[in-house]
Amino acid sequence: MRTSKNLSFMDRYMTLWVFLAMALGIISGLAFPSLPKIINSWSIGTTSIPIAIGLILMLYPPLTKVNYGKMGDVFKDKRVCQESCVNSSLYD
Repeated sequence: MRTSKNLSFMDRYMTLWVFLAMALGIISGLAFPSLPKIINSWSIGTTSIPIAIGLILMLYPPLTKVNYGKMGDVFKDKRVCQESCVNSSLYD
């Protein structure tokens, strides 16, 4: 059984992050009344592009099993980053 000591910082405070995101959305809507209209105008048919992008960003890491603990090491190695960008562009 996992205890809170075994959870990462992000996982331990997930509820807080969700509530902060909701508060930010509400405050943004109140501070900028035209923001909902602008965001709703960014759609193709019935698909909201901001929501689609948010879902992709949210689902991509768990689906690809990203290890956030090793992200710093990955970005320190410039050669790995360059090869990753070159290789991914070859298959597009």
